[in-house]
Amino acid sequence: MPEEKIQETDEWYRGQIDHYESEDESYFSTFSLDRETLHVDQEFKMFLEFLRIPKGAHVLEVGCGDGRFTKYLLKAGYRVTGLDLSEKILDRIRRGVRGTEYESNLTLVSGNGEELPFQNGSFDACLCVHVLHHTKDIGYTVVEMSRVLKAGGIMGSVEPNPYCPYWYIYIPLAKTKKWAVEKGLVRCTSQNLKRLMRKAGLERIERKMFGFIPSALMKERRWMARLERILASIPILKYAAGAHFFRAVKR
Repeated sequence: MPEEKIQETDEWYRGQIDHYESEDESYFSTFSLDRETLHVDQEFKMFLEFLRIPKGAHVLEVGCGDGRFTKYLLKAGYRVTGLDLSEKILDRIRRGVRGTEYESNLTLVSGNGEELPFQNGSFDACLCVHVLHHTKDIGYTVVEMSRVLKAGGIMGSVEPNPYCPYWYIYIPLAKTKKWAVEKGLVRCTSQNLKRLMRKAGLERIERKMFGFIPSALMKERRWMARLERILASIPILKYAAGAHFFRAVKR
């Protein structure tokens, strides 16, 4: 990466770190193996089903945050390497996993997605959840995620759907969200992400929609979780969903 690019990237991620480390633990909480809210639980389980990662795979999670998705990977039996910008936030995962049956299957590393500190072909799968829209350069990040995959490895991502009007109402009103940090969602159109994936040597790209029912409405209503699955299977509703899942394979 050119030196000027590195400097811009470092400044960008310094701002990201400052934002998230300034939040109290109600935003990035100490790692827990407990189930998440029904909405989050549904999202992550559907994402894992969609990815179809072989059992026993070594998975890199880029931007693991406080380990919300990490625990679903661990419970599914994968060896997981979690990467995040903030050592402070990674420490919350270390504290939470210490002494559990999953500790030996988890490695945590600090770094950013545009300069992954791993050799080519290190992982069977490389995933990120609501991360690409936070990166300085999505294309660089996708290239790096592809680079560290083995041939035939799976790249997966969850991103906000920029065509969903919900985000443009929710972000300005939410206490834990800032448009300066979330604005990258407008770059996460299906067309742009698929183009960047193909450019990075990824193929057989699939997309699935999720998030027709807001979390505040779903709460613990399991009939709404069932309805979410039904809505996700209806192609005509694809523009209305709050998020989209992507799966691609390394050539």
